[in-house]
Amino acid sequence: MRSVTYRLIDVVSESAEQEYTVSLIEFVYNVVAIAESGIIPPFDILNERFLSGGKCNPFGNVDWKPFEISRDEYEQLVDEVKAVDPSGIWSYKGMAFVKLRRAEEFDKFTDSDRWRTVICREFSDEYIANLIKLNPAESEGSADSQDQETASLQAAPPKERLERVHKKPDLGRISQILFELSSNAIDRFASAHKDEKIYAFGFDLNVTYGEVLLCANTEAEFEETARRYVENWNYTDADLVDLKKNFGDWRYQGFNLDYENWDERWRPYAESIESYVLARDADEEEVSQFLAELIKSCSFVLLELEDSGILKSLNQEPGFYIQCIDHDEGNDEALERLERYRRELCIEYREDLIKTRNQPL
Repeated sequence: MRSVTYRLIDVVSESAEQEYTVSLIEFVYNVVAIAESGIIPPFDILNERFLSGGKCNPFGNVDWKPFEISRDEYEQLVDEVKAVDPSGIWSYKGMAFVKLRRAEEFDKFTDSDRWRTVICREFSDEYIANLIKLNPAESEGSADSQDQETASLQAAPPKERLERVHKKPDLGRISQILFELSSNAIDRFASAHKDEKIYAFGFDLNVTYGEVLLCANTEAEFEETARRYVENWNYTDADLVDLKKNFGDWRYQGFNLDYENWDERWRPYAESIESYVLARDADEEEVSQFLAELIKSCSFVLLELEDSGILKSLNQEPGFYIQCIDHDEGNDEALERLERYRRELCIEYREDLIKTRNQPL
């Protein structure tokens, strides 16, 4: 079985780095699968994680050279997982591991985020309890980010199993309320930040959960972020180009959540989306089509905001642009899609959307 080399960067000091070369099964236990409630991901989802080069890791700053394994290697890994005693698995922290296993009944999921969420809802309570039992000292306030994540999961109330919601959420009403709430949030944000020049605005989506974050950034904030990344992470000019577009590093990510009426009014729609998408007996093709339609609806709302003139209330930099991106997408892919939707959004459809939006909720 192959070996994998990965780099761990201390998330506390942001400077100390350690490099490890381990077997594939040690790599899975230490880096990839430990967040999945003890369940080995299906073949395609596991390869997606391997190919990410570390972007999938939820616990800290880990990276490696992207790779993928063959179907035969996957089956060999699964067989080894079944046979191995986890007490003999090396851990860079000296942790004891809960034995991993496979849940073939959930291999039908092809979307990584949906698979992980359903798996966590099914298996996390037992897995976390066993992990804490094996590592009692690790759950008592260690500063390490992995320990904090484990402790927070232990403290959280058990997650309810989502039942199948057969009625698909109404995208027309979702678009209507999203436009209204976004308009109000942008107006309030613009009033509070009149002296700051904004170079971009966008929707940061996690459509699986119905999450929409309104995001904006300034050149001054980007320059400060870039300085830190160059000093701490040796970012190149090419890296900085991507960083400038990355909502997660923007100063004003999710500013809509600062306004009290957003959560109260948006939560029912988000919950209806999550319940529909993450039902354990959901039809994969049906859900995939719905999520694509939801992204399109959010993109159209963003274009409507642009057409309405609301975004002009922001103090815009020359070259100001808008973006609508889902959580696992690349910026170029999302920008190309938004431009395609801009061309598709004909006058007749815009008028129909505006007419629908003006109907009472």
